[in-house]
Amino acid sequence: MTEDAPILLACDGSSTAQLATATVARLFRDRRAVVVTVWTPAPGFRPHDAFDAYHGIPAPTREALDQHLQRHAEQTAAEAEQMGTDAGLDITSMVRSSSDVAETLAEIADSLGAAAIVVGTNDHGLFHVLPLGRVTRKLADSTHVPLLLLPGPTRAQLDAEAALRPPVQTDS
Repeated sequence: MTEDAPILLACDGSSTAQLATATVARLFRDRRAVVVTVWTPAPGFRPHDAFDAYHGIPAPTREALDQHLQRHAEQTAAEAEQMGTDAGLDITSMVRSSSDVAETLAEIADSLGAAAIVVGTNDHGLFHVLPLGRVTRKLADSTHVPLLLLPGPTRAQLDAEAALRPPVQTDS
């Protein structure tokens, strides 16, 4: 590992991943960072044809679901990259599709010669790209790159953050 080796930041868009981005900016300001979002293709499924036909609902195709997941992953990575840039990091992002998130992160870390892999825990966000408990354990077994695990925000921190948001307006 060299002094110019980048920090790999695994990002799923959760509040924990946002915290991880801020932590990387604080701890590794002088290093280049690479945000990696890995999305998992939609599993095979059988739409409920009778229900859909009765209600006139077109069944989504696997391709449409995958396109949606990919767009969401790209947006997630871009937002994390922007957050890192705003915090003063030299940061880029990449998006990969894989059914094995841990193995993909380990391979990317190796190919980049990463100094460390940073992941958050406990919070999977709206987009379940990284089921981090399972992924983190497998990642620890799959890589020789140091792994920095960051705890998620506490319930009290999440509640305090929610209290600061403006109330949602309804049309009632």
